[in-house]
Order: sequence, then C-alpha cells, then structure tokens
Amino acid sequence: MDELIKECEKEYRQENYSRLDWLCNQILEQDRMNETALTYKLYIYCKWRQHHLVFCTAEEIHNAYPDNYHAYNAKAMAHLAKGEFQKALDCCEKGLKIKDYHWLRMNKIEALISLNRIDEAYEFHNSGEIPDYNFTKALINCGKYGEIKGYRDDLSDEEIVEYLLERCFDLDDRGDYEEVVRACDEIFKVEGDNEEALIYKAIALAHLERNDELLEICDYGIRSCPKISLFH
Repeated sequence: MDELIKECEKEYRQENYSRLDWLCNQILEQDRMNETALTYKLYIYCKWRQHHLVFCTAEEIHNAYPDNYHAYNAKAMAHLAKGEFQKALDCCEKGLKIKDYHWLRMNKIEALISLNRIDEAYEFHNSGEIPDYNFTKALINCGKYGEIKGYRDDLSDEEIVEYLLERCFDLDDRGDYEEVVRACDEIFKVEGDNEEALIYKAIALAHLERNDELLEICDYGIRSCPKISLFH
C-alpha cells in the first residue's frame, strides 16, 4: 500500500492522470475509504471535468474526513468551471477555515473576481503570498481583460502575452472557443501580430463555423506568417 501511495505522488506530479487513476483504484480495492486515494481521485475528476464525481467523492470525504480541505478545494474548482461563482467562494471560505492553503486562496481570488468583487479580491490577494501567482494572472484566468491595466503588477507586455497564451491553451483544451477568440484579440491589442494567437484564433473560428472570419484571418496569416502551413 505504501509503495502504491508513493507511486501516486510521482504520477500526480508528472500529470499522468490515467496511470494515477489506475493506482488509486488499486488502493481503493484494498481500502475503500483510503483518504489519500480519494483525494487524488478528486483532482483527477477535476482534470477530466467530471464535476458530478467531484461532488460525490467530496461528500464521501466530508463524512469520513471532515478536516480534509482538498475536498472543499476540488468542489470550488468544479463550481468555478461551471460558472457557479458564489458556491465556489463558499467552498473556499470553508476550506480556508481548515487550512490556509495556497490553492484555496487562488480559487477564492478568482471566485471574487468572477463575482466582480475585484477590489475585495485584490485586497485578499495582497494579504498573503502565493508562489508563482499574481493578480494580473488571476484577472486573465477570469477573462477580465479590461481590468488588467489597473493591476498590472509591473509586468511587461511579453509577460502579459505569455499569460494570455496560457489561457488560450487552457480554453482550447476545454473547447471554449468563444473565449479563445476573446483572449487572442486581447493578445493582438498588446502585441499586434502573434503567430501562436493567430493559430489559436483560426482553429477556434473553424470550430465555431464562423467561416467568413476564418477566411479573413487565414488570408492575413498567409501574408504575415507565410511559413505556417495552417493558413494555406
């Protein structure tokens, strides 16, 4: 059992979720309510966007392990993904009463931003340090591009574009193509031409069947990025 749990940690860090799921199932066959395996399953379900399984598993954990703050964190993530921002915030508040966990803090910030309580989110963000996370990134994660100028954290245009491209990747992975288009348009405002953003936008427009716009951006891509075969 201990070796399986150690292997779970390795696969989780490497984001090998299919292998991690298999390992967790092996543990749960031996110990149906193993807290570590159930906690990993929460994050697997979040990654796979199986929100109903997040909520079901979290309830099992709440009943057996009431101090498990990961259950509240995973529920907050699922509610955020579903656009249920007040419910996400409520989960974060409950989890933070158990532990001042950086991921819960990030999710609380993004829930507040999504509820348009941006000043409150900024104040909370400044109340404690979160590694590799800043308020500009939080605004971008929530699609609040119009607010970036007021809270730039002294970031360069290149850093802003990097965050926006990360968001494009996540949105494309989720199939949220309308938001991909919005993020790409924001990149063009900051940098002008950006090959990656042109590609993301073209793919998104194709999925959305906005063919006139797709033809226009492909024509533009051929002129500005002639080496990229996608536009031909």
